[in-house]
Amino acid sequence: MSAVEKPLAPAIRTTDRERSALCEICRKLNLELRSNRAPAKYSLGTYGRIKASTDCPFCRLVSRTTTRSGSDASDIITEWNERGFTTSLGGVNMVFLDDGTATTARGGARVIKPQISPALIRKWLELCETHHTDTCSPSPVLQTPHNASGLEVLRVIDVQDQCITEATRDTRYIALSYVWGTVIPAARLQRDNAAVLSAQGGLLTVRDRLPRTIVDAINLVASVGERYLWIDSLCLVQDDEGDMLRGIAKMDLVFKGAILTVVAGHGTDANAGLPGLVPGSRKVDQKIEEVLPGVRMTITRGVYDDLSDSRYTSRGWTMQELLLSHRTLILVSSGVHFRCHANCWSEDTIYDNFPTEVIPTQSLHSGSLIDVLPDKLSEPLHDYGNLLFRYTYRDLTKETDRIHATTGILRHIFRQIDGSSAVEGIPSAAFDIGLLSWDPFPKYPTSKTGRRLGFPSWSWAGWCMARVPLGYHRDELTYAANFRDWLRQHTYITWYTINPNSNTTKPIWDNELQHRFGENVYGRKHDPSLTRLPTVPRTIIPEEYMECGYHLLDFWAYTVKCPALKRHENSDFQILGNGGLNCGAIRLDDPAGFPHMEPPFEMILLSTANRFNNLFNDNVVVEKPIYFVMLIQWLDPDMIVAERRGMGFLIQDYLDQISEPGKVWKEIVLA
Repeated sequence: MSAVEKPLAPAIRTTDRERSALCEICRKLNLELRSNRAPAKYSLGTYGRIKASTDCPFCRLVSRTTTRSGSDASDIITEWNERGFTTSLGGVNMVFLDDGTATTARGGARVIKPQISPALIRKWLELCETHHTDTCSPSPVLQTPHNASGLEVLRVIDVQDQCITEATRDTRYIALSYVWGTVIPAARLQRDNAAVLSAQGGLLTVRDRLPRTIVDAINLVASVGERYLWIDSLCLVQDDEGDMLRGIAKMDLVFKGAILTVVAGHGTDANAGLPGLVPGSRKVDQKIEEVLPGVRMTITRGVYDDLSDSRYTSRGWTMQELLLSHRTLILVSSGVHFRCHANCWSEDTIYDNFPTEVIPTQSLHSGSLIDVLPDKLSEPLHDYGNLLFRYTYRDLTKETDRIHATTGILRHIFRQIDGSSAVEGIPSAAFDIGLLSWDPFPKYPTSKTGRRLGFPSWSWAGWCMARVPLGYHRDELTYAANFRDWLRQHTYITWYTINPNSNTTKPIWDNELQHRFGENVYGRKHDPSLTRLPTVPRTIIPEEYMECGYHLLDFWAYTVKCPALKRHENSDFQILGNGGLNCGAIRLDDPAGFPHMEPPFEMILLSTANRFNNLFNDNVVVEKPIYFVMLIQWLDPDMIVAERRGMGFLIQDYLDQISEPGKVWKEIVLA
């Protein structure tokens, strides 16, 4: 008989005297039923009553679950559902500690011990490998005749021979995802020590200089019976730019190819260690109440609740490492979780005893709403928008890594947007969509605002504040077929990039895309009005702009000039036409820079749309055809090179209300 077919455990018979510790209201919950109960809702009275009921063990538990304060007069409802008991105050789950008779994982828990159990971790890995082969198996990493885009070389740490070695196609390895913080590992793989560290026992010569998290990870891998481990600082040659860039460019392969990624979610730097691995490295604070004789209850949290409060989720590099991994072992101060693409098992829950039961969706999507990124994406442009929305808030030690830290995940997403390459963080096959990005919440600025040097102003990476591209909005571009239709029907510009290193100009649509789709990659309808207009770049770029270190954008497009911009609120300005007519709106990239701009204000007509539907989160809806426009500012008196200063919309019907001479066809170089 399987675990899920076991007969129901008998309910405990409890006398009124034994129930006396519970308050009058909580006695009606019939807690002696434990998890053998049907879904139901119960009134617990007011929040003030619960706080005052300090002698009742269930009321004490409820008080501990709340993540926000309620009014003392608020009526509190508790509900028994697939997660256990939850309350209307929000927070976490109240569940029964398993006494060995549970017939379902739902609403059940177990005691957390002071140290991690390697056997439990091994059990989780083996369960996943047995039950989730379709969703969680590692992807090929190394280059082969059947995997031409794989890595030529993958180095791993041999925890048995204590050295760095090269992986083969059959090598099973675990990856480590952790926060460096201010700790720069004193011992790293470099050109001058590669030979020493690659010899058997080589890592022992530097072990006392390795950060604690790395030492713990090496020990953890050995304790669960695996042999190989990938860590960035020891598997990429840190002073070899070529080796670093090759690894960074294909970081998606590294984490998708690991049998497991250890997520060090505790602490603020690489010396925080893995809590629970060695004696005394964590303090268990599991809140347990005996609600009836022999019936104990505790609190469980969603897999990402603790992680979302940690430094890990505020760092740039760790985002792609977490999202791309097929299996993760998440270690935080309160416990350990095993999260794969199909399920989640934890130290304090009993789902691994019922491996075919799937933990409720609410628990998987808890905390900071982090979710896995499947290999096959149904809405890659929306995933791209969601990625940028969450990533642009994150911190990096070196801001020059702003695009590097997403290269792996962008590669994973762009591959599914018609095989796009990345152009300064924007997908080439949907460039007009990726170009349309803005700060979604200017009322709540991040700690940094303004221009980010080292990146083009036309890319999301060129600005310090949050970014959301048009593809984030499902009602504008929902599924793959729709975004292609939008590109065909609403765009007209032929984009070129200038590589400052080689001083070469080439179209955004690279040779591979043109080979697949022809010169007209988007399949745009022929516009007779553009037939006689130039589209190929002609401008000679001043030498000083060729030293910027990033791609310049060169193209021909229509521009218009408006006489005035009127501040509406925050970073939004109304576009005023002749006679002060409100013709649209601009969201500035940096409102602090507006005083340095002088009228008339020039804007590029980028693309069109059938409406403007609250894309700025300001409840502005325009049920008329519009142009998406980019506000620009020229950097030189000759007006050769400009930079982006804002993004907005212009109502098409009001185009003739803009200053003379109306729309003008011109070549523009954007830095």
